[in-house]
Amino acid sequence: MPASGGVDGRQEECPPDLAFTDETLRQRRRQAQQLRQHRRRRFLGVVALVAGAALGVVVLASGSGGGSAGTSAMAAPFTGRLLIADRGNNRLLLVNAAKRILWRYPSKGRPAPRGGFYFPDDAFFTQHGTGLISNQEDNETIVRIAFPSGHVTFQYGHPRAAGSQPGYLNQPDDAYLLKDGSITVADAQNCRILFIGPNGKPESQIGTSGRCTHDPPKNINYPNGDTPLANGDFLVSEVRGSYVDEFTRSGRVIWSTKLPIG
Repeated sequence: MPASGGVDGRQEECPPDLAFTDETLRQRRRQAQQLRQHRRRRFLGVVALVAGAALGVVVLASGSGGGSAGTSAMAAPFTGRLLIADRGNNRLLLVNAAKRILWRYPSKGRPAPRGGFYFPDDAFFTQHGTGLISNQEDNETIVRIAFPSGHVTFQYGHPRAAGSQPGYLNQPDDAYLLKDGSITVADAQNCRILFIGPNGKPESQIGTSGRCTHDPPKNINYPNGDTPLANGDFLVSEVRGSYVDEFTRSGRVIWSTKLPIG
């Protein structure tokens, strides 16, 4: 009997009288789409588990099956305050468990920084809750803001102007304030992890600007995460190629692994 490749790469035998109708093709397309979705879920799950293990925390997520422990944990009552980077609305919100907005930025008395506040993809509290750091991916900037006053204390990048030279960014993701006052950011389109000193000048980087390929530490491929770890290292995720790496600040590779996705 003739054989045809299955969606998962296995060989399937087809009866000689099988006609490849439009319905058959539609079914195979649906199967291929389901496989892609399954692989994407595996990628996100593995990234979460790797990050959780590296950070020493437990990552709970609901699975496809019912009654998982993760589902129950995620449904637990929320009793604190939640900081939201509402990027589509170009604002930061702080809400409580009753979903009441306690604070927003920008707002009356808390003006946006020079060049505007556009598409804030991430925001994190800093300095024991007295400040915030946020990266605006499509505005090519990083800002530090005093909390709750909203006063801008630091800004890096040129609004709406991407670049790789000193003072410029290209799709900054996951900006973190480090203990020594410096900032790390995954400068995604420049394919580098950039370290910015307290004086606002670049100190060092992992990867070569514009060299987007997986060859660490010389080159990394479209990084979208640079999580600081308790041991002083950094957990880096590379979107293209599906790699996760641990680097020292000097750029030494501790380990690198390719996630099991297509």
